[in-house]
Amino acid sequence: MVNEAQVETTLHPVLEYDWSLMAPEWAVLVTAILIAVVDLFLGKHNNRRWLGALAVLGVLIAIGLTLGQLGSEPREILGEQYRADAFALGFKLLILAAAVFSLVQVVYSRPPLGEPVRGEHLAVMLAAALGAMIMVSSADLIPLYVGLETMSIASYVMAGLHKRHWRSNEAAFKYIVYGAAASATLLYGFSFIYGLTGSTRLFVIGERLPELWSSDYGFVLMVGFVLMLVGFGYKISAVPFHTWAPDVYEGAPIPTVSFLSVVSKAAGFAMMVRVFFLIFYGDLWSSKLPAVGWLLAILSAASMILGTTAALSQVNVKRLLAYSSIAQAGYLLVPFAVMSTMMFDQMLFFLLAYLLMNMGLFTVLLVVVRNGQAAVASAAAETAAAGTAGAMTAPADGAAAEGDLRLFAGLYRRSPWLALATTIFLLSLAGFPFTAGFFGKLYILLGTVAMGNWWLPAVMIVTTVVSYAFYFKIVRQMYLRPAADTAPLRVPPALGVLIAAAAAATLVFGIFPGLAFDWMHQYLPMLQQFFTPGTPAL
Repeated sequence: MVNEAQVETTLHPVLEYDWSLMAPEWAVLVTAILIAVVDLFLGKHNNRRWLGALAVLGVLIAIGLTLGQLGSEPREILGEQYRADAFALGFKLLILAAAVFSLVQVVYSRPPLGEPVRGEHLAVMLAAALGAMIMVSSADLIPLYVGLETMSIASYVMAGLHKRHWRSNEAAFKYIVYGAAASATLLYGFSFIYGLTGSTRLFVIGERLPELWSSDYGFVLMVGFVLMLVGFGYKISAVPFHTWAPDVYEGAPIPTVSFLSVVSKAAGFAMMVRVFFLIFYGDLWSSKLPAVGWLLAILSAASMILGTTAALSQVNVKRLLAYSSIAQAGYLLVPFAVMSTMMFDQMLFFLLAYLLMNMGLFTVLLVVVRNGQAAVASAAAETAAAGTAGAMTAPADGAAAEGDLRLFAGLYRRSPWLALATTIFLLSLAGFPFTAGFFGKLYILLGTVAMGNWWLPAVMIVTTVVSYAFYFKIVRQMYLRPAADTAPLRVPPALGVLIAAAAAATLVFGIFPGLAFDWMHQYLPMLQQFFTPGTPAL
């Protein structure tokens, strides 16, 4: 039996840590628990919209706490396992900003088949955001994997929340099967690295691996690297680990899809940066692992090419954006192929631009669905009854109508400002000049050329030009197709504010990108802090 003195001795080091370092995480956790508990005591027919306001308030508090940590030196707790540095803070701000958009979308979403929006959607989404925040702050394989599984399990639940809706069930099933296989593969890769080095701490592993490579353990090291790459590739939906994305995007609720498209990708790339740059960066990468750079370059090019070409044939907006996200993952893999630390800022700026244009576009889709789902289903039924040759078949259920390209038909007549905002988001996704998406791609392209790689930038340029074709499918519907319903769109004020803010920021950062970079250089010195061991926060 353990006596009180032993318990005090065991807990004393833990209690000594400055847990305010995790204040943003605590805010999100407390909010999620509070919403889950309150939701249990509310009646079935109670209005839960105020729970959404509570969730957004909790995330805004977490954002404020994160901003309060800017400008400080790198600090660590839990024996160097959990780290707060500029890199972690930057990605946390992205994750929390994306969570605000998705939580507001949950409040105003209208699930198909009459299912009510439940409070657990809010709580589970907060849990997923918490897992992503743990991932970006982890400097150890154990909390990294715990954060990954927290985010993954919550994401599986969100994908299948519409339990009476077969497409949602299919999305959740495929997501779980693929996700479980990817998580197991990633964990197996971690076990190889741990077996070689005897440590789970990334800084320690990075110090020991070069010596182990010279001791004829190179093959085992490569096996571990490839296994980890498979797990990472799934999380960022890179080719050939992308097969889950189109079906999950099509079947899952719009707020879930918008959340996964940004948060899962941002956390996945942050995890890749932590592991690859701390473990493999330096002489080991340049002299021992040159083939790895080629492997990442091939994955990057394949993602850009397949994502772009597959999107050309899509008539469902959600599937189109799924393949678009695969292509965007390819653009973000380019800095990994050249293994350049000078591109940290470019990657964060690209993700910021991606957050604005993707979240804005999904919010527009939600507004259009709220106003036009019934009209699209009716028009499709009439078309099918008339037997029009070559016409698209009627949506089989709510999910198909939810992503039907014809939802955007005549949008500029029903809401000119909403059509303009959508055009801005699409142009930014395509990389049109004077948008944030253009500079996001341009800075990665220029950085890659500066590293002596020319063929990847060439692939970026070609796929960017081709992408205009499928993005302009939506533009054509908005401006050149008659609307099934001519009534003006009703835009909830909260969604309107989010759309307007995202569109304005997309233009501001597209005209003055230096504003974002100046702010990052002043408050988020990622390169200076990334490789610096943190001081214990006691």
